[in-house]
Amino acid sequence: MKKLLLIVLSSLCYFVNAQDVLEVEYDVYTVYDASKTQGSVTIDNRKLNKDETIRYFTEQMKIPRPYILITNKIASNYNQKPTLNGGNSVSYSSNQGNGLYYKDLLENYYMHESVGFGMDRIIKDSIPKINWTVTREKKKVLGFDVRKATAKINKEEFTAWFATSLSFPSGPDKYMGLPGLILELERRC
Repeated sequence: MKKLLLIVLSSLCYFVNAQDVLEVEYDVYTVYDASKTQGSVTIDNRKLNKDETIRYFTEQMKIPRPYILITNKIASNYNQKPTLNGGNSVSYSSNQGNGLYYKDLLENYYMHESVGFGMDRIIKDSIPKINWTVTREKKKVLGFDVRKATAKINKEEFTAWFATSLSFPSGPDKYMGLPGLILELERRC
C-alpha cells in the first residue's frame, strides 16, 4: 500500500526574547489509496464492511491533525496540538507520529516520548543525518520563497520545501538538516 504523509505549514509566529524562538503550526495529513485497504474497522462496537471501511478511511484522510513546532537555533519541540473533539473533550490522534519529539542540535540527539500498546516510553537516539539533495525548484508557501530538497531513507522518499529566510535548521517530526526551516514535507512509502 502506498502511503503519503503530507505536512503543511498552516501558521507561523515569531516570539523574541533572549534568543529568537519560532512557533510553527503544521497540518498533517495521511493520504493513501483507501480502496486497497485490507481488513475492516470496528467503530462503536460495530464492524464495518469493506465499502464502509473505505469510506471511513477516505473521510479520515480529509481531517488535518495539527502539530506545533517550537524551535530556536539549538533545540526544538514538536508535538500534536490538542483539539476539541465535538464537545468539551480534548483529543489526540493515535495515528503515526504521536508523542513529543525533542531535538537538541548542539548535543546531536533527539528524544521521542511515545504512548502505545498500553505503555509510555521515551526513546533517545542520535539525530540521523539526512542526505538531502537540494534542487533548483522553487515555489511559495504562505508567502515565503521556498526551495525543494529530496532524500531517500530506506525505502521512503521525502520531498521537503524549506525557507532559507527562516534560518532555523529544523522541521516537523525528526526531519531537519537543511539551510532553513522546513515548511512542507511529503513522505512516500
